[in-house]
Amino acid sequence: MAVSLLRRLLRPVALADMRRAPRPAAGQLQVARAVWRDDELMLSGKLTGPRRRLILRHRANGREQVFPLDVSGGSTFTVLLPVTALPSFGATLPLISGDWSLRGCRWTGQDLPEARSAGLHEFMLRKDGENRLTLRVRKDFSSDERGPDAQAALQRGFYKQQRAQAVRDMIVFDSMFGKQYSCNPRAIFEGLQHREPNLEFVWTSADGQFPPPDGARTVLRNSREHYAALAGARLVVANSRMVPWYRKRNGQTYLQTWHGTPLKTLGFDLTTLTEYRGRGWEEITVDVGQWDILISPNPYTTQIMRAAYRYDGEIWEIGYPRNDLLKAPEAEKRAAAVRAHLGIPPDKRVVLYAPTWRDDLIIGGGPRRIYELALDVKRARAALGRDHVLLLRAHHFMATNRAWRGGDGFVMDVSAYPDIAELYLAADVLVTDYSSAMFDFAVTGRQMLFFAYDLERYRDDVHGFYLDLEVEAPGPVLRTSDEVLDALRAGAHHAYSDAYAAFVKTYCPYDDGFASARAIERILKIAPELSTGTLR
Repeated sequence: MAVSLLRRLLRPVALADMRRAPRPAAGQLQVARAVWRDDELMLSGKLTGPRRRLILRHRANGREQVFPLDVSGGSTFTVLLPVTALPSFGATLPLISGDWSLRGCRWTGQDLPEARSAGLHEFMLRKDGENRLTLRVRKDFSSDERGPDAQAALQRGFYKQQRAQAVRDMIVFDSMFGKQYSCNPRAIFEGLQHREPNLEFVWTSADGQFPPPDGARTVLRNSREHYAALAGARLVVANSRMVPWYRKRNGQTYLQTWHGTPLKTLGFDLTTLTEYRGRGWEEITVDVGQWDILISPNPYTTQIMRAAYRYDGEIWEIGYPRNDLLKAPEAEKRAAAVRAHLGIPPDKRVVLYAPTWRDDLIIGGGPRRIYELALDVKRARAALGRDHVLLLRAHHFMATNRAWRGGDGFVMDVSAYPDIAELYLAADVLVTDYSSAMFDFAVTGRQMLFFAYDLERYRDDVHGFYLDLEVEAPGPVLRTSDEVLDALRAGAHHAYSDAYAAFVKTYCPYDDGFASARAIERILKIAPELSTGTLR
């Protein structure tokens, strides 16, 4: 009997069964026509069942974009997908690269439209064997830029030729591997642009996820323009390691600003998960060997960076330019503007939850993984919802979870917000775990809570710490969501005022609002060619 059942399960599928069209699901969109109108993709066809929106879902990280349907007569629809200009916190950005599933859509038309290039991307509508639709978004590389062979050829030929030409008065900025317009590079750029507006400024962009800053142009990372910019710039400013093929040349200065005061062990101090991390050590060694100057926010970081990265070059211990914003005279005005921009009523208490990434979740899961939120949002909503707003900020290495979305005014996913410094301004309380956000947020003097639910595992097995968090934390170290919620309801913890003051004295000694000015003065001394004497 078991054998008979197995035979039935494994019987050959009839050709007629294979060719049979799938039955339309309730609310399915049968797309009969797809055309490009400028840089918008218009889809139209038949609607089977009640439905009023189209959802695009990124297959790798689960991110969603929702578009309303224009329904006529109850059975036909039209929908416009502005794939190059989607609203995002006051800006318009393209879809990120990757495959986006068109949920519940089947192709019933004839020919799909040709691929469309716009901005830094190429967009191509595709269908699978069951006529399900996917929008493929990829970086708009030319044939001599796409793929490892093309990149190797560019490095051997084009990049070498560009390096043979004279450097020019151009500055290239790179933040978080080209992912953001943020952090110390942004603060230095804006200060330099104010002081020397006639210089040529270039920002590298990994995937077009920030608008070109005023007064600068962007180049797609690993494009010919990127090679040319890094070959010809007099000054390169970055806060993480550069592309592996970058080689500093004579007449060029590489300023490494870094991106945080370290709680977690770094570089060659890491003794956990060494098999995974060892693959990057060679690149780290090459990159550190090219640093001309490193910016440090405090003596503690200076000591660690020298040892962890075996760096014996020049260090400017001047504070982090990115934190000037937190001490600026207009800080309160800007905080109010950020809250208004996010739609947060002025009478709400704003809690910023900014956990760090878990290295062990990254391993084996590709470059980004869905982060399972440890804080119980449902309980937080019930306990705090009337008086609070919860801003959820995932680390840039982590993808966000659809469960984070609230849509009720209590919880907001701000992981894609351009610069976390503005969120610090808007927040009344920071909830974090082991993120370097604690050192920056301390400049505000506002309450901090440490949700360290996996402290022993993270400290002992995953990453390792330089300091004893339970001893030095300027706020309570908590282990459960309920403890966090109790602490939030209780308000500020005055019992931690002495610990907070000691923390600020040790880790924020130069955060006076003038770190950018100090950095720029030194830049113009070591590269006087960049000074035009034109003050805007």
